[in-house]
Amino acid sequence: SLSPDLVELPSPDTSCSRCENPVENWLCLCCKEVLCSRFVNRHMLMHHQQTGHCLALSYSDLSVWCFCCEAYLDAQIILQLRPIHQAAYFLKFGEVPPLPQL
Repeated sequence: SLSPDLVELPSPDTSCSRCENPVENWLCLCCKEVLCSRFVNRHMLMHHQQTGHCLALSYSDLSVWCFCCEAYLDAQIILQLRPIHQAAYFLKFGEVPPLPQL
C-alpha cells in the first residue's frame, strides 16, 4: 500500500540510502526509501524482493514502475498516484505539472 505521507517527498537529488549513489534513484512509494536503479547497484529491485513493496517513482523521469505487474503506471491518470507525481514534479522543476492530456 502507498505510504500515507507521500505529500512530503524526499528531494529528487537524494542519494541512494544504501550506496549513496547520487543519480538514477527511485523513491519507494510504500515506505519513502530512496534507492538506486537496476542499472546502478539494483538496490530498489532488491528492496522490492526483500519487502514486497511494489511501487516506485523514478526521480530521473518521474515514471512510476510496478514491480508486481512489471509495468509502468500512468501517474497522471491513476487518481491515487496523481498527487505524488505532482509533488515530485514540483520538487524537480519548481512548478506545477501541465494538465494531463486525456
